[in-house]
Amino acid sequence: MRFLFIDLMDVMYDMDTPKTKPLRGTQSAVCYVAQTLHAKGHRVFLCTQGIDRMHTLRGVVHFPLGMLNSPLANTLHPDIVVGVNSTEVASQTVRVIGCGHPVCWVHCNPEDAMATNNIFPTD
Repeated sequence: MRFLFIDLMDVMYDMDTPKTKPLRGTQSAVCYVAQTLHAKGHRVFLCTQGIDRMHTLRGVVHFPLGMLNSPLANTLHPDIVVGVNSTEVASQTVRVIGCGHPVCWVHCNPEDAMATNNIFPTD
């Protein structure tokens, strides 16, 4: 399967961060789950605001949030789109790229997760 994790938090992290410096619990969990999914043979992508360039680390493809609006997003073909602490980001991404099933991963108060900015233009 192909998993796309999207995190809107303005926190710079990648697969090595939990081992090198303190990180929020949700973001650490995303890293560990992403690495485990990759180790089990799945294709995994991580898209965050803190990533400034596309690169692969520990088998997980990292790319900037802004690239979701680029032609690259249409080549990912994720089966599962995980909105980290966001119900809307996964659904929006599925609509924009035309594939995948939206999932929300919430490690906070559900009302807090609903207060997410819209990352795609509506016009």
